[in-house]
Amino acid sequence: MCDNIDRCFEQYQPRLFLPALCDIFSDPLAPTRVLEVTARALTYFLDVSVDCA
Repeated sequence: MCDNIDRCFEQYQPRLFLPALCDIFSDPLAPTRVLEVTARALTYFLDVSVDCA
């Protein structure tokens, strides 16, 4: 993934999906399972960003 991170972020721009993921955390009715998947997605994004910076 690191080799294609620029292409990945061009196709899936963080400014489009990060706010949506953050909104999930503010939803008091979000199931625990959804919160867990959201946390994993954010963690993965941050790991990829740091590794490829």
